[in-house]
Amino acid sequence: LGREIPTAFDRDVCKSSESNTEAFLESIRSLPEDLKNHIEWVKDNIKKMQKTNKVYYDMRHIPHPFKTGDKVMVKNHSRYDKAAHKIQKLLRKWIGPFLLGEKADDNDNTFEILTIPEGKAVGRREVKDLKPFVQRKTVKRKLVVSPRVEDIDNTIEPNEQSEEPALTSRRVKERLDYRTLAGHKSRKRAASCPRK
Repeated sequence: LGREIPTAFDRDVCKSSESNTEAFLESIRSLPEDLKNHIEWVKDNIKKMQKTNKVYYDMRHIPHPFKTGDKVMVKNHSRYDKAAHKIQKLLRKWIGPFLLGEKADDNDNTFEILTIPEGKAVGRREVKDLKPFVQRKTVKRKLVVSPRVEDIDNTIEPNEQSEEPALTSRRVKERLDYRTLAGHKSRKRAASCPRK
């Protein structure tokens, strides 16, 4: 208890020190140089993989249209919070509008977020969490009025002024008799049908 468990390196050092001290000392002296070579090899592999990843990223990347001073909406990353009575699926996905400040020095895709009336800094966000803010235009709509029943014509009549023949309809629509639909006998029918 209380002793550290020997690592693989410790066990290797103990074995080599028992067998041959001269060879062991030589390997210890060359150890920093070997470690430097291994570190350089790892760094070169990391750089190669970063270049490969950059090629694949640039194939799918679309340059962002944002610049300083634009109005944007910011993605809402709020989580479920029972104490505050927040349910994540009912929260707004985008909040804003905010104003874009200066770009970050170290990253071209990160902007400072400012509040619109005061210009107070809220924090920094990447471009993937932003979308342009579009101001809705208020349009005054005219009141839609239904046409009068007398103006509605269900039959297609030929136009006398045009020289082209008028289109004939396959079926002539008849006006509905709502009294008949409601179960009342119409006057025409009542006159033709004898009473019992």
